Amino acid sequence: MTDWRKIKHFKPGEFVRPELLRPMMAELLDDLRETYGRPLVVSSSWRDPAHNKDVGGKSNSSHIPAEIDGLYSGVDLTTPRNVFTKREYYWIVKAAFDVGYRRIGLYKDFKHIHLDCEERLDQDVLWID
Repeated sequence: MTDWRKIKHFKPGEFVRPELLRPMMAELLDDLRETYGRPLVVSSSWRDPAHNKDVGGKSNSSHIPAEIDGLYSGVDLTTPRNVFTKREYYWIVKAAFDVGYRRIGLYKDFKHIHLDCEERLDQDVLWID
């Protein structure tokens, strides 16, 4: 379970089902925010399977708790303006690599970035939707 007292830049209330968020993910997000140096907003976290299907998520989505341990790590982030500039996208991706993310999803509309630390899923990937 995440020790939220150690997380500087995010609060449990920013996540759906924060008690199921992988502790490593909370720590990586905090490191990301520190490295990126700008505010970030959680735009998506835990999803139930029905909602995940409704938004076009994959059946093995990192937003859905893993069967093996019941935890999830899929989190989408945005800016307070709900859109990244191209330069901001560059810097957030660089910061994500720098802090150790190995799974990064980008969106053509520049509104979100997806991050997770699910070792059960393919590693060292960057995708664009």
